[in-house]
Amino acid sequence: MTNLIERSKSLSDFISSWLGIVAVIAAGLFSAVQYLEHKQSVKLERTLTYVQRYNDGDYVNSTQQLEAAVHSHYSELTAILLNTDYSPEQLEQQYSQFILKVLEKDQLYLQLSKVFSFHVELIQCINAGLCTEDVSRTFFSNNARDLIRTFYPFICSKRAQWKDQQAYASILDFYNGNNNQELCKQQ
Repeated sequence: MTNLIERSKSLSDFISSWLGIVAVIAAGLFSAVQYLEHKQSVKLERTLTYVQRYNDGDYVNSTQQLEAAVHSHYSELTAILLNTDYSPEQLEQQYSQFILKVLEKDQLYLQLSKVFSFHVELIQCINAGLCTEDVSRTFFSNNARDLIRTFYPFICSKRAQWKDQQAYASILDFYNGNNNQELCKQQ
């Protein structure tokens, strides 16, 4: 009988030890899951801060000024784009000169720099793991691609001025894929 009690006590101790180990492991897994969810929540909050900045103040004012400037010179732009006498290289050159002239005439270099700087900061936040990439792409990709397509002569001129072929490369790589090296080849 004593032997049976000791065996029961040993079995009880063994089961208790294993239950304790399983409980600690389960608690650890639960904590890890909660930590990861919290981390994702913080990343989302940071990204939404960029969404708020995107919709407020400097960014909106700058993009509105840029759009208004291009629109105010629309007839001149249309004449360049519809001119069938231009070769593709000449069309590229005329378009680039037009965009740079509009930026200079309307003193919009600062506004475009602000817009591109916003995107550089956002991409740095994503690359540092502090912002979410999928939410950022959802909110910003279409607008950023349009800006790049319209104002790429600015990027090319800055690359030439700064003697840095990687200027604004992070924006191009993030929003345009691997088209970074092709952008300024003709200029």
